[in-house]
Amino acid sequence: MTKPLTYSEAQAAFERALTAWTVALFNCSEDGTRAQAEVRSAASAMVRAAHRDNIEPCQKCRRDSPPEEGRPRIVCLCGSARFSKAFRDANLTETLAGRIVLSIGCDFKSDQGLKLGDETKIALDVLHKRKIDLADEILVLNVGGYIGESTRSEIEHARATGKYVRWLESPPEGGRT
Repeated sequence: MTKPLTYSEAQAAFERALTAWTVALFNCSEDGTRAQAEVRSAASAMVRAAHRDNIEPCQKCRRDSPPEEGRPRIVCLCGSARFSKAFRDANLTETLAGRIVLSIGCDFKSDQGLKLGDETKIALDVLHKRKIDLADEILVLNVGGYIGESTRSEIEHARATGKYVRWLESPPEGGRT
């Protein structure tokens, strides 16, 4: 079994692959597709190493790693449903930035406003985690620093599955980005 790369080794491999991809694109080389696949593979190794070593890749490295060829990045919005304006604003901002946005299924102030039962609430939480699985990253809408139980669970799920976590406001003390 191959020894896993350290974060520094994975980052160096990512930078080499990104350089090769850039050169292939500049030269209109047929190696561009292979080089892009190597960039994706190296970026994945870097994210795995960062997660294992409890290090988050720098925003530039993570942002520059390409999603599947020809596909915009997918961001899943996470936060309390009570912040419906923040969800609308983030949806517009992310969409205008060229990202595919996954969000909550309804625009109400709270789950209580929908009169949801516990089983339905649990089912919606599971559904939102499947949206996170589809995404490249999540954007936590922590308005006023608020992070509820469901949002905290979504953040943990995103990190456990290697997703990049962005924050609307500064992350809580001791929180990784």
